[in-house]
Amino acid sequence: MNVYISDQLAREHADRLMADASAARRVRRVRRARRAAGRAVPTESPADRSHTVRRNPAAAFQSWLTAGQL
Repeated sequence: MNVYISDQLAREHADRLMADASAARRVRRVRRARRAAGRAVPTESPADRSHTVRRNPAAAFQSWLTAGQL
């Protein structure tokens, strides 16, 4: 076998191995993030709350006052 051809085959093989390792790292990172998100305690975010109903009218007044809407 020609030295050039064997060198090219070795380079292609190494490139495939590195690409596979990189893909495996990405998959592990995504799985780790999904597991961590599943374990997280769900909290109520401002986006989940209705903007029309507030539990504390004084807090609503304060936020409107701060925003300059009153």
